[in-house]
Amino acid sequence: MVLTDLPPHIQTLADAFASELKVALGEHLLGLFLYGDAMFPPAAVTDFDYHVIVDRELDEVTKQRARDIDKAIAGVPGGDDMDGYYVTLDAVSKPDHPAHQLWDGVFDRSWALHRAHVLAGRYVVACGVDPRDLLAEPTWAELDEALQGELEFVDEHMKNGTSTAYCLLNTCRILSSYSNRDVVLSKLDGATWAFAALPAEHHGMIRTSLKQYATHVFEDFDAKELYEEMLPRIEKARAS
Repeated sequence: MVLTDLPPHIQTLADAFASELKVALGEHLLGLFLYGDAMFPPAAVTDFDYHVIVDRELDEVTKQRARDIDKAIAGVPGGDDMDGYYVTLDAVSKPDHPAHQLWDGVFDRSWALHRAHVLAGRYVVACGVDPRDLLAEPTWAELDEALQGELEFVDEHMKNGTSTAYCLLNTCRILSSYSNRDVVLSKLDGATWAFAALPAEHHGMIRTSLKQYATHVFEDFDAKELYEEMLPRIEKARAS
Protein backbone atom coordinates (compact mmCIF):
# COMPACT_ATOMS: atom_id res chain seq x y z
CA MET A 1 0.00 0.00 0.00
CA VAL A 2 1.00 3.63 -0.51
CA LEU A 3 -0.10 6.79 1.25
CA THR A 4 -2.53 7.77 -1.51
CA ASP A 5 -4.49 4.55 -0.86
CA LEU A 6 -5.56 5.92 2.54
CA PRO A 7 -8.49 8.21 3.38
CA PRO A 8 -7.69 11.87 2.59
CA HIS A 9 -7.67 13.01 6.23
CA ILE A 10 -5.13 10.29 7.09
CA GLN A 11 -2.94 11.41 4.19
CA THR A 12 -3.12 15.03 5.34
CA LEU A 13 -2.27 14.12 8.91
CA ALA A 14 0.60 11.87 7.82
CA ASP A 15 2.10 14.62 5.68
CA ALA A 16 1.82 17.16 8.52
CA PHE A 17 3.28 14.73 11.04
CA ALA A 18 6.20 13.77 8.78
CA SER A 19 7.01 17.44 8.16
CA GLU A 20 7.09 18.18 11.88
CA LEU A 21 9.19 15.08 12.57
CA LYS A 22 11.82 16.16 10.04
CA VAL A 23 12.17 19.51 11.81
CA ALA A 24 12.12 18.13 15.35
CA LEU A 25 14.36 15.10 14.82
CA GLY A 26 16.57 16.15 11.94
CA GLU A 27 19.11 13.49 11.04
CA HIS A 28 17.84 11.24 13.81
CA LEU A 29 14.65 10.54 11.82
CA LEU A 30 14.97 7.39 9.72
CA GLY A 31 11.35 6.65 8.95
CA LEU A 32 7.64 6.85 9.72
CA PHE A 33 5.22 4.06 8.95
CA LEU A 34 1.49 3.69 9.57
CA TYR A 35 -0.56 0.59 10.34
CA GLY A 36 -3.89 -0.28 11.93
CA ASP A 37 -7.48 -0.19 10.77
CA ALA A 38 -6.92 2.51 8.15
CA MET A 39 -4.93 -0.09 6.19
CA PHE A 40 -8.07 -2.20 5.64
CA PRO A 41 -10.25 -0.35 3.13
CA PRO A 42 -13.10 0.30 3.21
CA ALA A 43 -12.23 1.24 6.76
CA ALA A 44 -15.08 1.85 9.20
CA VAL A 45 -12.43 2.73 11.78
CA THR A 46 -9.53 4.99 10.84
CA ASP A 47 -7.33 5.40 13.89
CA PHE A 48 -3.92 6.95 13.24
CA ASP A 49 -1.45 4.29 14.41
CA TYR A 50 2.24 4.71 13.70
CA HIS A 51 5.87 3.99 14.49
CA VAL A 52 8.65 6.54 14.14
CA ILE A 53 12.08 4.97 13.58
CA VAL A 54 15.09 6.89 14.89
CA ASP A 55 18.79 6.17 14.51
CA ARG A 56 19.62 5.97 18.23
CA GLU A 57 18.34 6.66 21.73
CA LEU A 58 17.25 10.29 21.88
CA ASP A 59 18.60 12.89 24.27
CA GLU A 60 16.21 14.91 26.44
CA VAL A 61 16.24 18.00 24.24
CA THR A 62 15.29 15.99 21.16
CA LYS A 63 12.64 14.08 23.11
CA GLN A 64 10.99 17.34 24.15
CA ARG A 65 10.99 18.65 20.58
CA ALA A 66 9.25 15.44 19.52
CA ARG A 67 6.71 15.71 22.35
CA ASP A 68 5.92 19.27 21.25
CA ILE A 69 4.81 17.97 17.84
CA ASP A 70 1.47 17.07 19.41
CA LYS A 71 0.78 20.76 19.97
CA ALA A 72 1.93 21.71 16.50
CA ILE A 73 -0.51 19.38 14.73
CA ALA A 74 -3.40 19.53 17.20
CA GLY A 75 -5.37 21.62 14.71
CA VAL A 76 -5.03 19.05 11.91
CA PRO A 77 -8.10 16.74 11.79
CA GLY A 78 -7.16 13.63 13.78
CA GLY A 79 -4.06 15.26 15.24
CA ASP A 80 -5.44 14.97 18.74
CA ASP A 81 -6.06 11.23 18.44
CA MET A 82 -2.82 9.55 17.42
CA ASP A 83 -1.34 6.40 18.89
CA GLY A 84 2.22 5.32 18.26
CA TYR A 85 5.80 4.74 19.32
CA TYR A 86 9.23 6.19 18.66
CA VAL A 87 11.67 3.27 18.43
CA THR A 88 15.32 2.85 17.51
CA LEU A 89 16.50 1.14 14.34
CA ASP A 90 18.27 -1.46 16.44
CA ALA A 91 15.06 -2.33 18.30
CA VAL A 92 13.05 -2.67 15.09
CA SER A 93 15.16 -5.63 13.98
CA LYS A 94 14.56 -7.58 17.21
CA PRO A 95 11.53 -9.49 18.52
CA ASP A 96 11.74 -7.90 21.99
CA HIS A 97 9.19 -5.24 22.94
CA PRO A 98 10.82 -1.99 21.73
CA ALA A 99 11.14 0.86 24.20
CA HIS A 100 9.29 4.11 23.48
CA GLN A 101 11.99 6.74 23.08
CA LEU A 102 9.84 9.59 24.40
CA TRP A 103 8.47 8.05 27.58
CA ASP A 104 10.47 6.07 30.14
CA GLY A 105 9.06 2.66 31.02
CA VAL A 106 6.74 2.49 28.00
CA PHE A 107 7.16 -0.42 25.57
CA ASP A 108 5.26 -1.61 22.52
CA ARG A 109 3.80 -4.78 24.01
CA SER A 110 1.81 -5.46 20.84
CA TRP A 111 5.02 -5.50 18.79
CA ALA A 112 4.42 -9.06 17.53
CA LEU A 113 0.99 -8.04 16.19
CA HIS A 114 2.40 -4.92 14.56
CA ARG A 115 5.15 -6.96 12.89
CA ALA A 116 2.58 -9.42 11.59
CA HIS A 117 0.56 -6.61 10.03
CA VAL A 118 3.59 -5.06 8.37
CA LEU A 119 4.88 -8.38 7.04
CA ALA A 120 1.42 -9.06 5.59
CA GLY A 121 1.57 -5.74 3.72
CA ARG A 122 -0.95 -3.88 5.92
CA TYR A 123 1.15 -0.76 6.38
CA VAL A 124 2.23 2.41 4.61
CA VAL A 125 5.63 4.11 4.62
CA ALA A 126 4.98 7.81 5.14
CA CYS A 127 8.67 8.66 4.88
CA GLY A 128 12.08 7.03 5.13
CA VAL A 129 13.01 3.36 5.48
CA ASP A 130 10.71 0.44 4.75
CA PRO A 131 10.30 -1.56 8.00
CA ARG A 132 9.30 -4.73 6.15
CA ASP A 133 12.95 -5.30 5.26
CA LEU A 134 13.95 -5.18 8.94
CA LEU A 135 11.36 -7.18 10.88
CA ALA A 136 11.56 -10.68 12.29
CA GLU A 137 8.59 -12.99 11.64
CA PRO A 138 6.62 -13.34 14.90
CA THR A 139 6.06 -16.77 16.40
CA TRP A 140 2.60 -17.87 17.53
CA ALA A 141 3.84 -17.75 21.13
CA GLU A 142 4.73 -14.06 20.65
CA LEU A 143 1.38 -13.36 19.02
CA ASP A 144 -0.45 -15.13 21.84
CA GLU A 145 1.40 -13.05 24.43
CA ALA A 146 0.46 -9.86 22.59
CA LEU A 147 -3.19 -10.89 22.25
CA GLN A 148 -3.33 -11.68 25.97
CA GLY A 149 -1.86 -8.26 26.71
CA GLU A 150 -4.56 -6.61 24.62
CA LEU A 151 -7.22 -8.68 26.37
CA GLU A 152 -5.91 -7.52 29.76
CA PHE A 153 -6.25 -3.92 28.61
CA VAL A 154 -9.80 -4.57 27.40
CA ASP A 155 -10.70 -6.37 30.63
CA GLU A 156 -9.60 -3.42 32.77
CA HIS A 157 -11.72 -0.97 30.78
CA MET A 158 -14.73 -3.25 30.55
CA LYS A 159 -14.76 -3.64 34.33
CA ASN A 160 -14.64 0.15 34.67
CA GLY A 161 -17.35 0.62 32.04
CA THR A 162 -15.16 2.84 29.85
CA SER A 163 -14.19 2.83 26.16
CA THR A 164 -16.95 0.31 25.51
CA ALA A 165 -16.99 0.52 21.72
CA TYR A 166 -13.23 0.09 21.45
CA CYS A 167 -13.24 -2.78 23.94
CA LEU A 168 -16.08 -4.65 22.29
CA LEU A 169 -14.63 -4.37 18.78
CA ASN A 170 -11.18 -5.35 19.97
CA THR A 171 -12.62 -8.37 21.80
CA CYS A 172 -14.29 -9.43 18.54
CA ARG A 173 -10.93 -9.08 16.81
CA ILE A 174 -9.14 -11.10 19.51
CA LEU A 175 -11.75 -13.87 19.36
CA SER A 176 -11.48 -14.02 15.57
CA SER A 177 -7.67 -14.03 15.77
CA TYR A 178 -7.66 -17.08 18.02
CA SER A 179 -10.45 -18.86 16.15
CA ASN A 180 -8.76 -18.48 12.77
CA ARG A 181 -5.11 -18.30 13.87
CA ASP A 182 -4.86 -15.06 11.92
CA VAL A 183 -4.06 -11.77 13.65
CA VAL A 184 -3.93 -9.62 10.53
CA LEU A 185 -7.39 -8.12 10.60
CA SER A 186 -9.16 -4.89 11.48
CA LYS A 187 -11.83 -4.13 14.04
CA LEU A 188 -14.35 -4.20 11.19
CA ASP A 189 -13.07 -7.63 10.13
CA GLY A 190 -13.44 -8.87 13.69
CA ALA A 191 -16.95 -7.45 13.97
CA THR A 192 -18.00 -8.95 10.63
CA TRP A 193 -16.75 -12.35 11.73
CA ALA A 194 -18.53 -11.99 15.09
CA PHE A 195 -21.88 -11.39 13.38
CA ALA A 196 -21.67 -14.95 12.08
CA ALA A 197 -20.19 -16.46 15.24
CA LEU A 198 -22.22 -14.83 18.03
CA PRO A 199 -25.95 -15.02 18.86
CA ALA A 200 -28.15 -12.51 17.03
CA GLU A 201 -29.27 -10.79 20.25
CA HIS A 202 -25.76 -9.37 20.62
CA HIS A 203 -25.41 -7.98 17.12
CA GLY A 204 -26.96 -4.63 18.04
CA MET A 205 -24.15 -3.80 20.47
CA ILE A 206 -21.54 -4.59 17.84
CA ARG A 207 -23.34 -2.37 15.32
CA THR A 208 -23.49 0.40 17.91
CA SER A 209 -19.74 0.10 18.43
CA LEU A 210 -19.06 0.29 14.70
CA LYS A 211 -21.32 3.33 14.36
CA GLN A 212 -19.56 5.14 17.20
CA TYR A 213 -16.19 4.53 15.59
CA ALA A 214 -17.44 5.65 12.19
CA THR A 215 -18.87 8.90 13.59
CA HIS A 216 -16.29 9.43 16.37
CA VAL A 217 -19.20 10.11 18.72
CA PHE A 218 -18.62 7.86 21.71
CA GLU A 219 -21.03 7.01 24.50
CA ASP A 220 -20.40 4.10 26.84
CA PHE A 221 -23.07 1.44 27.20
CA ASP A 222 -23.50 -1.80 29.15
CA ALA A 223 -21.86 -4.62 27.18
CA LYS A 224 -20.63 -6.71 30.10
CA GLU A 225 -23.02 -9.61 29.38
CA LEU A 226 -21.75 -9.92 25.82
CA TYR A 227 -18.14 -9.52 26.92
CA GLU A 228 -18.50 -12.23 29.56
CA GLU A 229 -19.99 -14.55 26.96
CA MET A 230 -17.05 -13.97 24.65
CA LEU A 231 -14.34 -14.72 27.23
CA PRO A 232 -14.88 -18.51 27.42
CA ARG A 233 -15.10 -18.58 23.63
CA ILE A 234 -11.67 -16.94 23.50
CA GLU A 235 -10.20 -19.45 25.96
CA LYS A 236 -11.67 -22.38 24.01
CA ALA A 237 -10.31 -21.07 20.72
CA ARG A 238 -6.94 -20.34 22.31
CA ALA A 239 -6.66 -23.90 23.61
CA SER A 240 -7.66 -25.58 20.35
